[in-house]
Amino acid sequence: MLSLRSQVKNRTQTHGRATLAKLGLTCIPPAPQTLTLQQGGKIKVNFKMLHLIDEQLAQIQGTYDAGDEYHRTFANDQACQTQAFELLLAQGLDIKALGDLGNRWSKRWSTVNGSGRRAQTRVLMQCQCGTSTAARKDKEDKQRQQNGRLPLEHDWSQVVRITGILIHNRGCQTQHMTRLPPIPLHDHVWEIALAQLNDGASIAGILARNRNLCHAKLYAGQKQHDPSTANIRYEFLAHDSHRLYKKYARLHGINTSDPPECNVDSWLDCKSTQYKPALAAAIFYYRARGHKDERFRLVLDGTFGICDRRILLFIALGVDEKRQGVPLAFFLSSAPSGNRATHAGYDTGILVELLQQWVVSLGQRDGTGFQPKVAITDTDTKERGALSIVWHGIWLLLCKFHLRQCWTNKHRTFLKSGKVFDFPKEQIKTRLRSLEAELLILDNFEASLELISSERGALTTRLDEPTFVVAARAGIRYLDYLTDTWMSHALWQSWSARGRQQASVLLDTPVEGVLPTTNHLESFNGILKRKHIARWQRGGKRVRFDLLIYLLTTQILPGIFKQRDAELDYTGWLSERFRAQAGGADLARSHKPMLSPTLMATKTPLGWWTPALEAKHLEEASHIANNGRISGFQWPDRYTIACTVASSTADIRLPGHQKYVVHLNVFSWSSCTCPSFQGHNGACKHLYVVRLLVPKLGCPLSFRYPDTEAEAREIHTSLFAAQPSVSN
Repeated sequence: MLSLRSQVKNRTQTHGRATLAKLGLTCIPPAPQTLTLQQGGKIKVNFKMLHLIDEQLAQIQGTYDAGDEYHRTFANDQACQTQAFELLLAQGLDIKALGDLGNRWSKRWSTVNGSGRRAQTRVLMQCQCGTSTAARKDKEDKQRQQNGRLPLEHDWSQVVRITGILIHNRGCQTQHMTRLPPIPLHDHVWEIALAQLNDGASIAGILARNRNLCHAKLYAGQKQHDPSTANIRYEFLAHDSHRLYKKYARLHGINTSDPPECNVDSWLDCKSTQYKPALAAAIFYYRARGHKDERFRLVLDGTFGICDRRILLFIALGVDEKRQGVPLAFFLSSAPSGNRATHAGYDTGILVELLQQWVVSLGQRDGTGFQPKVAITDTDTKERGALSIVWHGIWLLLCKFHLRQCWTNKHRTFLKSGKVFDFPKEQIKTRLRSLEAELLILDNFEASLELISSERGALTTRLDEPTFVVAARAGIRYLDYLTDTWMSHALWQSWSARGRQQASVLLDTPVEGVLPTTNHLESFNGILKRKHIARWQRGGKRVRFDLLIYLLTTQILPGIFKQRDAELDYTGWLSERFRAQAGGADLARSHKPMLSPTLMATKTPLGWWTPALEAKHLEEASHIANNGRISGFQWPDRYTIACTVASSTADIRLPGHQKYVVHLNVFSWSSCTCPSFQGHNGACKHLYVVRLLVPKLGCPLSFRYPDTEAEAREIHTSLFAAQPSVSN
């Protein structure tokens, strides 16, 4: 153990001596070596800063009490300073190379006495061989908590005094390194990695670029790098990613050592030193959590599973002129304490509070506040209740996909299917699905109730059949659920065709332009989680919610709108650039019709069945069926028949003769690959062949056949347009 005192060289003093030498004058000789103690008595050494166990501390204290410690001062001349450095080197201590990873000595404590020219630094050094690991860890943890970092290294220039114990025990003298020290990464490697991370690079991308730069030796100082004496590395290793994310957070003013809620509160508190004006401007409402039962609330200018805390994120999304989803606002709140399912933590009162604050922040236009006419949600009643409270006149629609999902879940509850195919249950499920498809098409409330009543009567008659009694009772219970839960007049309007018709009137747009699902929101949720948030997740772990708020405000949302503006500018440039060559037409927009999924469905070939079509195709269909031109019957699923039908001009004796693939589904849709069907002419002769053969196949399912093109289109829309899609 050594206690050193050093002093920075005085340039004025050195220059004065050089001047005296030029004038031929004698310089004042240096002060002799002395054993002078500090003013007030013996040198006081801060033993408590050493990493020692109690037994070691008692031995050192005894040495100092007996006066057996080494003590010597050194004058500021070359001979004395050489002696001082040689003395330290004899102990294995090179104070000018403390950063060497093979050095046994470490600085435990330092302080500065005086100021200006007279400033002196006292430094307490300890040999690693006498260090107690447990004591070291305890002291370093306390030091980090107090200061946030360990002391920096001192720039040595002159040794004034050395005090300490120079005798090493035998164990210390014979000890060798038993484990490799941590090798620090070069600052230039950190700099490039941070720049890559800020640009959205993955850890794999950062590692790949690091390999290339290391191989080409393009990092600062790498070409002069001597591996035999190196105390630093250039190779970015996998475990460096943890520190990289922490460095990135600190670079943006996020202290990951503090709880996330404390960081958010400091960023939005104008009296705090951590106040972030840009962040506060983007967040127009914030309410901190004051006690255990209170909820954290924040609104940015409903998904979950994106951060490490139980945070609910409610998203307001609009649809632009290109029918693309545009995020309007983010509403965040913490889940209730003790709530197991985060998604069940939505609270109507909190949503009302957040929505009202949003309306206030938007201001007024012509004396009127923000008043949306139509909104579409999933089946969460709390969300719908909050929207109705804030905007009394809003027309609420239900997403068809979430609606059908609720109905399907009830199917599975009432009509549980085991591993063995249960024909009665599957038959009842088929009837119920057909009922649901018809309910979605109907725009008359009384007709919908009558349809359910008719189905109830049909199921009641099956109660007399022993094999159907269990399935029929389950089907009747499902009809009770359907009536009690979904058939109130107000709720029926939100999911039926009648609701979309009213929405089209309010929006002054065709019915096809009214969104049937929340696909846009589901897609944005997927992009937010898998594209924007994923690149900030370390090893797939969820991000801290303070980092989530920071990223949403400063990175993700600005990036989304910048990309949107760039695309609009590019489209505008294309329009003007080639307008003259196109005769004044806007080619950039004319080839991009703004069609909803429902309108796009009109381009899909549809199958409907009319007496005229039957009279036209029945004779040919009978000929095909009687002459073996149909083959390959199979069931792709439980509700669809598939087969192949030979072309009327094909020679079926040839292996490669032309065939058409036909599908017929119990849910009233059908398809064929023949030119007649693809030309939108209704059911073709090949479909009529399958229809003729269905009864002969002994099929237990009941097929329904739409009579008109409009009915076929509605069925296709209800079955396929309500499926969610997530794009990246």
